[in-house]
Amino acid sequence: IDSLKEKVNRLRNENTRFKNAISYQENGKQNKIVSSSEMPYSNIKRFIIDYVLL
Repeated sequence: IDSLKEKVNRLRNENTRFKNAISYQENGKQNKIVSSSEMPYSNIKRFIIDYVLL
């Protein structure tokens, strides 16, 4: 049960990170937080690539 709780907590943390997707501006000067619901679907693949490379 404890290991399941840990897994659930890890998934919740990861889910929160995805919901608060970090959108990098092209010039890299500033990061802005973008709600995942505001992200166009076409940018999801790009976001996943950027997220994995963080």
